[in-house]
Formats: sequence, C-alpha cells, structure tokens
Amino acid sequence: MQIKLLGIGFGLVTLLAVAALALNVGGERGHRLSVESALADAPADLSYGFVDQSTGAQLLAQWNPLFSGGGTFKVGVPGVGVLRGSTPATVTTNPDGSRHLAFSGAGTRDAGAQLVRPLGYAFTASGTLTATSFIVSADADATFVSAAWTVTIDSTPYSFSAPAPAHNAGDVIQAELQAVHDKDWATAYSLFSVGFQAGYPQLEFTGDMESGYPAGTSLTSWIVLPSVAYQGEPGPGLHTATAVVSARFSDGSVTATTVSQMELVLDAGNWRLTDMGKPATPTVVSPADMHGWGFVQEAATATGSLVSGPGTPPSGSGTAKIALGSTGGGLYGTLAFAGTRLDAIDAINYSTYEPTGNPGTVQAISLQFDMDYDLTDSNTAWQGRLVYEPYFTNTVTKGTWQTWDPLAGQWWATGSPGNTKCPQSNPCTWSKVLQEFPNAGIRVSVGGLEFKAGSGWPANWQGN
Repeated sequence: MQIKLLGIGFGLVTLLAVAALALNVGGERGHRLSVESALADAPADLSYGFVDQSTGAQLLAQWNPLFSGGGTFKVGVPGVGVLRGSTPATVTTNPDGSRHLAFSGAGTRDAGAQLVRPLGYAFTASGTLTATSFIVSADADATFVSAAWTVTIDSTPYSFSAPAPAHNAGDVIQAELQAVHDKDWATAYSLFSVGFQAGYPQLEFTGDMESGYPAGTSLTSWIVLPSVAYQGEPGPGLHTATAVVSARFSDGSVTATTVSQMELVLDAGNWRLTDMGKPATPTVVSPADMHGWGFVQEAATATGSLVSGPGTPPSGSGTAKIALGSTGGGLYGTLAFAGTRLDAIDAINYSTYEPTGNPGTVQAISLQFDMDYDLTDSNTAWQGRLVYEPYFTNTVTKGTWQTWDPLAGQWWATGSPGNTKCPQSNPCTWSKVLQEFPNAGIRVSVGGLEFKAGSGWPANWQGN
C-alpha cells in the first residue's frame, strides 16, 4: 500500500541531483527549529525547541532521559553564543506532566554564532568552540507549547520564555484530515496556501492523491499529537505551525499506522497548509543524459567526469569528479536556475568528497551563482559570481563524504557591486546578502549555477 499524503517534508521542493551532488532550491521550510516555539521532530523522541520572540534566544532540549541521547540540550543566547553541555542534563517530570531540565557543569561555547532571521530566528555557527562552564534551569509545560529557562554564565543570569502562542491552527489540520478521509480532493486542495497552489495545479494534486490510494484504501482514524501544540508564534512577521499526526490507513485486510508532520503558514490572515509531503522527483544526470549539465574547463588544466563512488555517496552510486593539473580550474554547471531570485531559495545542500592523499588542507568544491544584483533594473551585464566555500564555515575532512548547508555559511562575491559589501576578505552571511541586495538573483537566461574547483588551488587536486 502506497501512502503519499503524509510524508515528512515541507514546501514544494525542486531536487536536483548530479550524481552525488544534491541541491534543494525553493523548499523545506520545516526543520528550522527556531521558527516554532514547540516543534517535535517525532512524538517518540521528545526533542523540542523553543524561541523567545522578543530576543531570539533559543532552547533545544530532549526531555526524556530514558532514550540514548536523553537529557541533551543546547541554548542560544544573543550576545553570549550557543552553549552545549558536555554531559546530559537531569530531567524530571512533575505530577501535572510538565518537565524540568537542570544542568550545571562543563560544556562548549560558540561565542561567534550569529543570530539571523531568514525564517523565524536562527543561530548560525561560527565553527569556533571554547571550553566553558554554565548553568541551565528550564521548564516546559505538559504539552510542550510553552517554556521558560534561565542560563547563567560568568555569574550573569539570562532569563527567557516562550509563552503559549496566541493563534490556533488546529482546525485546518482537522479539516484537511477529514477531507482526506472523505477523499474530497477539491476541499483538501483548497486548504493549501496560495504559494502551494501556484506551483502545484489542482489536477496534478488530485491525480497524485488518487494514485496514492489504490482502490479500497482509506484513512480510518487519526490523532494529532500533542493535541494543542500546533499553534503559531504571536507577534508580527511570518508565522508557521507544525502538527505531528498519527494516522491509520486500511485496505480492508491490512491496517497500517504512519506518523508524520504537517506544516502550516499564516497566509493572508488564515492558517493554510504549505505541503504534506509531495515527493520530489530527482533529476538523475548520466553520461547518456546530462539534462543540461556540463563540464567547463575555465583555466588549463582541469578535467571533469562522471564516475562510480568513491565510497557510498549520499545521493546515489555515482558522482561528478573534477581533477586539476598543475594549475587550472573547472566546474560542472547548468542554466536551469537562471532568473531565480535569492530570496526565493529556502534551502540548499550538497555533498563533497576528496581523497585522503589530496594536496592542500582546506579546499572543497564550492557552489557559485552567476549574479545579477538587481533583477528589477535593466543592467544584465556580467557582475561576477556569488561564492560559497565550505572552509569559511566548516572544517573540511579528507576521506569522507561531507554535506554542506550553504545558507548557514559565509558567501563572498567576485565582482561589483557584490564585492563592495561581501569581499572574500570579509564574507557575508546569507541574511546579510539578502539585506544588502534585496532584488538579487541568478542572471536571467544566461545565469549559471556551478560547482567549481580550482583557480589558485594546489596542483593535482581532485574531488567529487
């Protein structure tokens, strides 16, 4: 029995896979823990996140000490950094079902972590950790909707709270599940946000729903967990809400239970669904069908090839390999994303690998956009590239696959006007790029998205 409806995934996703290089553009609004004051990845692991809307301070805690990672936590304090305990915290359950977390001891501190707000509040790590000691006292109510916590470091206490939100999105969840139960696809479609409908025609939605339910299959019952935890943050700005749903499906002989998440967004004053897991269809690139991707030698000498491995790539059995000669630079690129606005990109990730014996210590294949820093004006001339290099934010390790999150990293520009604000000597966060260039995007028609190696890198470097 195939169940398409209740997959875990948020937002319409265009998934582009170049062998082992995967790029998500325009999707995955969920999993930004700081957006919602109470967001559980699954009801079983009891891992919840809270944010103080007035300051952006964050608490992420696993409240059940019986699990292998139980009692773990991290806290983010503006002006102080992100703190993690080296040992589990003590977790107790009160008679009313509320939880208390207590920690006093050693840990690490990322004092350089920056507080930004691409969607809600979020800390981006600097990658520099120092040893420290601190105290945390935190309390969450029985439904994990609200919490209060105090962090004491260097004898200075900082107190925060995430109160019970003011908006209730529960009626939309129940209406959507009832429509699914009745196989009323027109009603189910009408409950999705305008943005979802713009990218997903009703005819296609209905076809996917019907094909996902073979004859005789039905949704028999559901429970939303916890019953009051899908309420959105109060205050101005974009609001999201998350519901965890346990649903039972039956085809008359076999009954199956699935646990999933749904995400909503406050759309024109009303709660609307953003996505219930419409699966992305990867574009598989092969030597026989490159789907518009190609290799370019930008400087002698460099070669590109599609190969098997190395090891077990994250996105399939093959990868794109770039090898440099004594000098050179080369890239794999596509024009498929020409004209895409930067503020329309919600998530990006890709994976890289380089052999243990590779020369150099910090290089990893970069992600680059051919830029137009104002898509609304008439200037379409070459303005250079916007570049993400993993080593600015993370440690590159040889002999293993590593997956990068460019939107949480540092970006620099090769040409004007980008390099006047974000030069290589002083790269910018993604939020800073959007702030400085609110209408920026990949150049229309001729703008490429590239994965590049080389230009000043060690001789004979190679990577996937």
